[in-house]
Amino acid sequence: MARIGYCRTSTDRQELQRQRKSLKAAGCDRIHEETASGKTLDRPVLNEVLASLEPGDVLVIYELDRLGPSMVQMVQVAESLMERSIGLVTLDGKLSTEWLWSHCHQNRPERLAGQTDPCCLIPLEQ
Repeated sequence: MARIGYCRTSTDRQELQRQRKSLKAAGCDRIHEETASGKTLDRPVLNEVLASLEPGDVLVIYELDRLGPSMVQMVQVAESLMERSIGLVTLDGKLSTEWLWSHCHQNRPERLAGQTDPCCLIPLEQ
């Protein structure tokens, strides 16, 4: 089980330092960095990271919008990770499938019989 960090900026003029520092503080074993527009699906580093994750790993990102240009894509990525038994944590505190998976399992174990529990995609309240 590894905690894998992913950080992205849209342009070379933006700094990754804040994201990188936060990911290190969150205990990431490895941090992958990418410069790519938030409006595109063409993100080779993210695609490589997603493909390399194994069951039990946790993908840690600074904010949810690092995953995709639309809410639909972000939810699709989150669902794909959950189907593969991979956790997803945003450091802004808005999403943690680690906590939600545990919470859903404890409170609704019958819903987890061989399927992804949809309650695990509900953003956390701050």
